[in-house]
Amino acid sequence: MKSGQGMIVVLSVMLGLSACQPLNTSPPTEASSPKALTLASNLECPDAFSEDAGREPEPPGSGTPGAIGVSSRSWIGSPAGYVWPIKDGLSGFAVTIAGIQYGGWKAPLTLEPGIGERVVSIEGPDDAVLMVVSSKDWGTNPALQEGNVVVNRSYSIKGCQGRRTVFPGMILVRGQACVVIRVTDPVAGTTSTISVPMYGGVCN
Repeated sequence: MKSGQGMIVVLSVMLGLSACQPLNTSPPTEASSPKALTLASNLECPDAFSEDAGREPEPPGSGTPGAIGVSSRSWIGSPAGYVWPIKDGLSGFAVTIAGIQYGGWKAPLTLEPGIGERVVSIEGPDDAVLMVVSSKDWGTNPALQEGNVVVNRSYSIKGCQGRRTVFPGMILVRGQACVVIRVTDPVAGTTSTISVPMYGGVCN
């Protein structure tokens, strides 16, 4: 699938649950299912968590992986106890998409103040999914909670003035994987990649 191209996701996401707790994967009924939520491919300050949300990231230099002003603690990789196949709520975060089981890992993105726009995309593997979600929808939108979602391969994110900016996010894989995330500064034309080991995958 090309960068930026949307895909239909039937995803039972109970986003308020702990990341180690399995999702309710029962598909919504046709009568009760809300209209599909298309995740925005362009997110700005109003889409981020508020300053008082208690999600202030660790400062630069703390060992948090980052690239060109974008970082995520979760880019270290999924927990050592997350293995494939997922057997229970302790061995992974089970997500079902169109009848196919994925392993999820919550991965919020942090932008340093004053860096302008960044484009974050998933390079591989082809069957991995990257979600960057507006805080207005995270944990509250019925379509997102019940699993009727359209995601993108690429997201443009812009931060708030004068503070670090945190956007909700998640990485989904279909097995052991080394997920490659690309961060691009569209103004400077610079780009960098981060490799994220997931569910026992190894990044060389």
